[in-house]
Amino acid sequence: MKKTMLESFFKSIRQADFKVVYWDGTKSQYGTGEPKITVTFREEPDLNLEDPVMSFGEAYMDGVIDYEGDFAEIIRVAELNKDRLPNSGLGGKMISALQSLNKTVAKKKQQENIKHHYDLGNDFFSLWLDGTMNYSCAYFQNPGMSLFEAQMAKIDHTLKKLNLSAGQSLLDIGSGWGWLIIRAAEKYDVQALGITLSEEQYQGTREKIKSMGLEDRVDVQLKNYLDLDENELRFDKIVSIGMFEHVGKSNLAQYMEKVNKLLVPGGLSLLHTITGMVEKGVNSWIEKYIFPGGYIPSLRETVWLL
Repeated sequence: MKKTMLESFFKSIRQADFKVVYWDGTKSQYGTGEPKITVTFREEPDLNLEDPVMSFGEAYMDGVIDYEGDFAEIIRVAELNKDRLPNSGLGGKMISALQSLNKTVAKKKQQENIKHHYDLGNDFFSLWLDGTMNYSCAYFQNPGMSLFEAQMAKIDHTLKKLNLSAGQSLLDIGSGWGWLIIRAAEKYDVQALGITLSEEQYQGTREKIKSMGLEDRVDVQLKNYLDLDENELRFDKIVSIGMFEHVGKSNLAQYMEKVNKLLVPGGLSLLHTITGMVEKGVNSWIEKYIFPGGYIPSLRETVWLL
């Protein structure tokens, strides 16, 4: 019965050439061309095809399923067939929209979400990030650049866009491991404050600031941006890189409103974020295991809030 359901599911996938090796040793090929992907079931899976993204993702994590082939092809096929998957029709979209509307990402929950992702340990992130520990898109101005050079290019490009002047105040919301605020103080002689919800990032940034002797110009605080008091703190410039995706759909407008309150009259804010072309729900597997509470806003949503 389970195998029959899976066969029916795989047959419904369009414009894809792939092979499936089932747990009983039988093999089936789907599509009309040479298989580009091989899906191997190492044992009989416990799958819920009402949410195939979550089910197949967890099965892969547990070693029940293995994938061979180009992961770019897997992503392409998934994107192409997203409207054919169970629960992706109008009813599923309405349910998803209602769930998002009623899901308030409280400050405590935001902190838990950040800890889940970023407090895996600085030693872990340092294994595969560059020396700046930047965990966002780099700026490769030419193919020969190293990751460190590209991350520094991203930071310098961002700071240049902010049009900083000596003595100005700068706030970095979601400051990560602090390289941007350190660079801003060194290069532009500004007073820079970074805030983060990650204990690991906070401690790592504090150590870096102290080791560079910048305590008089750079500060980092373990704080939610909503807890900043605009009656006491106002900033000439505010920047946020790769943090907006963590805010949550129901809090996008609240974020923009808070930034506006924290800026001095005539101040400038720069927002760097991932966007989509259309509004769509969050991949359930990614939300559970990678970015809990996250949401990728569409370009339309983001511009409308400005």
